[in-house]
Amino acid sequence: MQRPSTVVTERLLLRPLRQEDLFAYHLVMSQDAVGRQLPRGAGYSADQTQALLDFWLDHWTRVDFGPWAVVETATSRLIGHCGLRHHEETDETELLYALGRGSWGRGLGSEAARASVAWAFGDLRLPTLVGYVKPDNERSRAVLLGCGFTEIDRVQQWGLDLVKYRKDAP
Repeated sequence: MQRPSTVVTERLLLRPLRQEDLFAYHLVMSQDAVGRQLPRGAGYSADQTQALLDFWLDHWTRVDFGPWAVVETATSRLIGHCGLRHHEETDETELLYALGRGSWGRGLGSEAARASVAWAFGDLRLPTLVGYVKPDNERSRAVLLGCGFTEIDRVQQWGLDLVKYRKDAP
């Protein structure tokens, strides 16, 4: 399958992450407010951000999709990631996203998530997506609900108590 080089929304450019994104990506991932909502539970060190970036680059190579770099078109600034992760152990594909604190509250996460869902069901023809959110992360839960996901369970995943959501293809 040929992946598109970019997906454009009203205010965002979504494109595969690249090694050259490391500095800007670390500015986002090092924020404790961002890391607190991720499995790590705190901001990422430079080495941890590099390892995560390497993981995403390998993911794109292995399954031909993954998280996009989210670039705000008005500023040309990388503000986070949003996209898909295939979990081999459960054969599920997860919608995931993390935006820098300065990008919260403007609907950018929802905009990126909607584009990722459309790509997953349209171009990739995936039958189902899941999402995992910490119970107290109301903003992230709102993103999933706004994309049409339904809460299906409380689960223990990656050593965390999470709320699991699901959306089936239209």
